[in-house]
Amino acid sequence: MALKAATHYRQSGADKAFADFNTSPDWHDRNLYVFAVRDDGTQAANGGNPALIGRNVIDMRDVDGKMTNREMLAIKDQGWVEYKWRNPQTNTVQQKATYVVRVSDDTIVAVGAYKQ
Repeated sequence: MALKAATHYRQSGADKAFADFNTSPDWHDRNLYVFAVRDDGTQAANGGNPALIGRNVIDMRDVDGKMTNREMLAIKDQGWVEYKWRNPQTNTVQQKATYVVRVSDDTIVAVGAYKQ
């Protein structure tokens, strides 16, 4: 889904892609959703938690203190970031793996999945 989102971003442009990621059911699959973060830490899109859009999330940490967004923003092409996060469906902390794709000099798109 992250690779599909990267293609959509590149073909449609940032504004349309972010709007689609935030609202279109095409970018949601059960608890999977697309989010985007700019290098300055601003959450540009978030299909799972719209309250984060426009907020600076660069120093957001997981339950162990890992700076997850800084690690994601360090990715120069594409790759995985693993961390622990509270699953809103189960209300428990679980391992999560997020696939990150750099779509421009200043933006990443990503999709994370909880490990069972």
